[in-house]
Amino acid sequence: MPFMVRDKDGEMKEISECVSWLVHCPPGDQNFKDNLHKATIAEIEESLELLRDRPQSKTAIAACERELRRKVKEERGMSEVQND
Repeated sequence: MPFMVRDKDGEMKEISECVSWLVHCPPGDQNFKDNLHKATIAEIEESLELLRDRPQSKTAIAACERELRRKVKEERGMSEVQND
C-alpha cells in the first residue's frame, strides 16, 4: 500500500515509507531516528519540503537538516576518493 500525503497545494502525493516516518513521527521516536539514518538525500529533501509546511516541526526540520548536511559531506568525501 503506497503512503500518501497532501503537498502544499493540497494535492495527494505518493511518498516512500522513510518520508512517511519522517513527516508523521515525533523526532524523539526511535522510528524517526532509524528512518532518518537510512533515508537517502532525496528522501530527506522531500521530507524537509513537507515538514516546512507544517506548524511545530522545528525539531524534526533541524534533525533532517543536520542529517542532510552529514550525508552530503559524506557523499562529497566518497566522490573525492573515487576521483583520486
